[in-house]
Amino acid sequence: MIVAVPVRNEAQRVGRLLEALAEQRDVDRSQFKVALLFDACTDGSETVAARAAHTLGLDLVSEKVAAGSTANAGLARRRAGALALRSASSAATAILTTDADSVPAPGWLAATLVALEHADVVAGRIVRDARGFAAQQRLETYLDRLFALRRMLDPVAWEARVTHHYTSGASLACSAETYVALDGFAPRPSAEDADFVDRAHAAGLRVRRDAAVVVTTSSRLR
Repeated sequence: MIVAVPVRNEAQRVGRLLEALAEQRDVDRSQFKVALLFDACTDGSETVAARAAHTLGLDLVSEKVAAGSTANAGLARRRAGALALRSASSAATAILTTDADSVPAPGWLAATLVALEHADVVAGRIVRDARGFAAQQRLETYLDRLFALRRMLDPVAWEARVTHHYTSGASLACSAETYVALDGFAPRPSAEDADFVDRAHAAGLRVRRDAAVVVTTSSRLR
């Protein structure tokens, strides 16, 4: 499996991401690689990541690209996915995505692999890393319950017993074969993750929203 991550000026956070990946439980570290796409970084993110990966013993592949005149999250994630594909050993290789400002839970990789045994695309649950978003948290709790109710009324065989409503590039996964079939992430300025999952639904693929797959991500508004 390969974890694909777009990075843009995340020198203060990317080291913690790599530490979290090195701390994954119930997986052999030799079973996964980390693919970092450095998107026009100017803050030394590459050096920080290289040193951390070496210290932690992670198998790191990376590429640096120059950004256009306008930041484009979808294009950066698409390039990270392409980098991961080039490192995949087979069509069955699991491609996982997260963000450089995120911290996967210790069981993230193992839970994702279990979830992929039941579905074609797995969307993980996202947790915020800061307080002060009480109204947003209430809304998201409501949406989680609404989605759970939907699955009670309209159950599907591949859905997790405990679900959530999130669709975020901070935790998405599929096989390399599925990623290629969906033509990866669209090079759009935003919502490339939701678009990817929408296309998976439209293609008749099994999308599983699994609350056992957890990533904590930044609450930054910019």
